[in-house]
Amino acid sequence: QLPYGTDGCPEGLHIESAEECEAAIVALGMAPRPAWISNFPGLPSFCSVREQAQSGSAERMHFNSAKGGVARADLAPVCRLPQEAAQAAAQAFAHSTSGAEAAAKGAKEPNARAARPATGAKAAKPAPVKPAPAGAGAISTAGGSATARKEKGKSEISAEIQNVLNKTKQTITPDVKERTQARQAKKADLARKSDFQQLEFGALGCPPGLEIPSVDECERAILSMGIVTRPAWISAFPGLPSKCSVRESPTKGSPERMHFNSAQEGTPRSDLAPVCKKARGDRSADAGGDTAAASAAAAAAVAAEEEEDGPRPLLPELSGATQEELLSGSGALVYLREGPLTAPEAVMLMSLEERFRPRWQERGMEVRWMWLDLRAERKLKGVFDAPALPSAILLDPRGETGNQPAYAAAVHREEDGEAQPVDAEEIELLLNTFLGGDATFVVVPPKRLHAWAPRRGGV
Repeated sequence: QLPYGTDGCPEGLHIESAEECEAAIVALGMAPRPAWISNFPGLPSFCSVREQAQSGSAERMHFNSAKGGVARADLAPVCRLPQEAAQAAAQAFAHSTSGAEAAAKGAKEPNARAARPATGAKAAKPAPVKPAPAGAGAISTAGGSATARKEKGKSEISAEIQNVLNKTKQTITPDVKERTQARQAKKADLARKSDFQQLEFGALGCPPGLEIPSVDECERAILSMGIVTRPAWISAFPGLPSKCSVRESPTKGSPERMHFNSAQEGTPRSDLAPVCKKARGDRSADAGGDTAAASAAAAAAVAAEEEEDGPRPLLPELSGATQEELLSGSGALVYLREGPLTAPEAVMLMSLEERFRPRWQERGMEVRWMWLDLRAERKLKGVFDAPALPSAILLDPRGETGNQPAYAAAVHREEDGEAQPVDAEEIELLLNTFLGGDATFVVVPPKRLHAWAPRRGGV
């Protein structure tokens, strides 16, 4: 969260969807509702927050899809972190019990959404996890009142993040800014030469007579401006702009870029920009000089650069595409949930990983941390049979015999006879039980552990 009155985030660190904006605000320990989501040049662009609601201005979270917004004294922009700063945030949480508690509490917010799956380089193969000798002590927590600990944790996190942002300002931001400006110049040149135009995000639709009537022409139009079209959404639905529109910044929950809506009456959407024909007098003299293949190649090059500069995940997802890398002989703490990992959950898990890392290193062990989406991997849901979700397991991919995977599960607390989702406290208890040599492992047949669901794009 930047200071109130700041006009926006550094280049490359904007939060580009309302879902991610809400998750970020929850991760910072603030309430996002009620929310304002629209398109207006008089507010900061993208994500911002008002912590103290006022009479006549009750909205807390603001997501403004208008580009070139302006600063407002009562709004503070909320931005993504460079990867180095994200790691610093986890370290700061590790020194504050209140930080882990606040993150775990925020993880239960129903509307929080997740970051993208990891694709990092393959790690070295550490030894499998094995029980350690008994006698490992529990980690103590800081004293003081809950309010004092919360404020102390928040100040530590803010100071550490600001320190890293200051260090990276001259190294990361200019580099990202330069590449972003180069991409924007390429797109501007392609758009100038195109017979088509992209309207503002949140616009209702094309002026009469400038609508694009077919799917094929919609795709050609978008490609001609250097914008990637796939994956595409093609259907009839009154809740989207009619005819051709595009989303330039897809999210995991909404990956489609090109949209073609055959419904006669549409509705504006803040994340979609209508694509229209240009009026004859607005067309460039050299329009059409580039071939469709050249436009498609330019769009692919721009998309590859944007993917390279995009935010990196805080915690890797365990899936069919990543299991060989993540489970290649190492032990693993696997966080089980249904649906994507939320930002506060990621920070909570990273803080625990940071706290326990020295104890693994004392025993010559390396335990990798990851999460598993049991909504996507339905066959594995029955394998681990958690009494409630989210849950957590310690997984030994090889087991004592080398080919018998085994896991130890977190113990869920109960309320009125019903198991409750795990939080930081239950995960910490699982880790301490293992380090004390008292964890009970359940053997899993190898075939059941590798019953991965096919995902779009092989993920």
